Amino acid sequence: MFESICSLPLSSELFTQAVHPEIPLVAVGLSSGHVATLRLPPVEDDGESSTISDGKDIVNTEWRTRRHKGSCRTLAYSVDGRQLYSAGADGLVKAADSETGQVVGKLAIPLPHSGAEDVDAPTVIHALSPQTLLLTTDSGALHLYDLRDPAPSLPIVSGKTAFTTGQPAATHHPHTDYISSLSPLPPSSASTSGYSKQWLTTGG
Repeated sequence: MFESICSLPLSSELFTQAVHPEIPLVAVGLSSGHVATLRLPPVEDDGESSTISDGKDIVNTEWRTRRHKGSCRTLAYSVDGRQLYSAGADGLVKAADSETGQVVGKLAIPLPHSGAEDVDAPTVIHALSPQTLLLTTDSGALHLYDLRDPAPSLPIVSGKTAFTTGQPAATHHPHTDYISSLSPLPPSSASTSGYSKQWLTTGG
């Protein structure tokens, strides 16, 4: 039923990955702080079963860069796939053009409390909608960032960045310890945007 179609060419341990919502690209975040976008090989499908692969198909690296000074902890594509968000153990969130890897915005993750010196390391990042980016951390914080001004899908040449402010629009603490996962709920029948406004989290 399941076939290995390729092996990913990784230079260090894999920490996180994200799949592009529209095209066969997978972004990988490594323990070295590198982020890369890889183009997956095509899979021939006759409508009933795919062609058997030996798992050695070629994977092309679209771009690769040292994005964080610590491990890249989590990755997420924007809803339209034009932006790739990464968050690292260095306490930074960066937005990049997913086609070129060029950084178009960055912000510092808020410290867990006033006077804290240690970074509140990220655990999950998720683009809930074109307007909302969610970020969870080791301390159990859940930050919501408003992306509406400007829209993160604006071309780089527009001169605008993905983040106009480094402060989250809202912060919640659904757990007393780290948040390990976040899953959006389907949008309700009353939703006018078609995007979810609710989610589930698990944590310590």
